[in-house]
Amino acid sequence: MQESQTLRPGVRQLSPVDLSTVLRLDSKHKKHMNIDKTSGRFDSVFWQRFLTNDSERHTLLGYEENGILLATMGMVKWPSFPYWTISGFQTTPGRHAYSYATNPAMPALWHSALNLAEADGRYKFYMIKSNKWRSRRHMQQWYDYVGTERGYVISIETEIQPNTIPPFKGYWGLMGEQTWPEHLHVLCGTKANVNIFD
Repeated sequence: MQESQTLRPGVRQLSPVDLSTVLRLDSKHKKHMNIDKTSGRFDSVFWQRFLTNDSERHTLLGYEENGILLATMGMVKWPSFPYWTISGFQTTPGRHAYSYATNPAMPALWHSALNLAEADGRYKFYMIKSNKWRSRRHMQQWYDYVGTERGYVISIETEIQPNTIPPFKGYWGLMGEQTWPEHLHVLCGTKANVNIFD
């Protein structure tokens, strides 16, 4: 699959020259999400890891309109299993920031990321979700657009209590090997009717 077919309109893979733009978007986003990725738990290294020229494991996709970066989604490939992790998701805050119906960045980034993962033979993904930004309406859209539309079975694999270290190393890696003050859900999406170990 060619990249032009894989990435949706408005989406491109970001590179090291985009760091300052990514950090500007992060400064808008972090207050809304109550998760500061530029100091404390995360620093600029968090974003630099995605913006290296070596995309063997890390990829940062950006959604732009009129040359302005409006959202990002990071992808991390697992080295030992055909899985991938969603990280570094941020969007310009606003009333409809997380609506698939009104924010074109949401479906564009998700479908682009899923296209890239599937082209690489990865049909299972993980994501950490804080209950602070859970909205039943927005979550249902996510289940519909990512689950039903793309054929993924979405489930909450486990819950992680605030300020605790999970027993599974993979979950600890999802948390950036840092305890979080939020109550977390580990979401998992698996492509239906695909044997991921074939």
